[in-house]
Amino acid sequence: MEVATPEEFLQNSPACHCRPAQLTELGSAAGVITEAFYPLDSVLALVQPLLAWGIYLDLKQRETLRQQGKYQCFVAVTVPHPQVIGVVELEFRRLFPQRPVQPRPEAPYLSNLAVAPPYRRRGVAQQLLKTVEAWLVEQEQVSLYLHVLDSNHGAKQLYDQLGYGIKAVDDHWLLPRRLLLHKALA
Repeated sequence: MEVATPEEFLQNSPACHCRPAQLTELGSAAGVITEAFYPLDSVLALVQPLLAWGIYLDLKQRETLRQQGKYQCFVAVTVPHPQVIGVVELEFRRLFPQRPVQPRPEAPYLSNLAVAPPYRRRGVAQQLLKTVEAWLVEQEQVSLYLHVLDSNHGAKQLYDQLGYGIKAVDDHWLLPRRLLLHKALA
């Protein structure tokens, strides 16, 4: 199968195709997540294949949640020769566990938004987010949540441009500061 280079992607296909992932694409999705969060220029490069395998197993295990309607993995693929270049996970989960015990509905929550390095800053993440948002509107959902590291300025700028606002700040003395973002869906 031919693989589109980043240059061909930009010249020949200004938009990628975003959709729910197929089981056969989970290995590629795991590779994109691994490369995005555990770059080869770090000491973790030595164990990157093991990390990718673990992420693949996690994605595959979540298939049960998908069948229950509580999870969906979305991918961005190049056109016309499909190659996974972006991924984002959506799970329905209870938020705000630190609050007093009370019934809390499950809310749509995004995680692991990742784009392969050669395809970054080309609108792939934005397309993934818009695809998820449209899918949620079809599912009659009214909001969407995600966490972002306060130090991740590029991601914060993207989310701000797309209408996400700060819902809460997670400060922990051992962990990096995270922002819980929220967006009301039309």
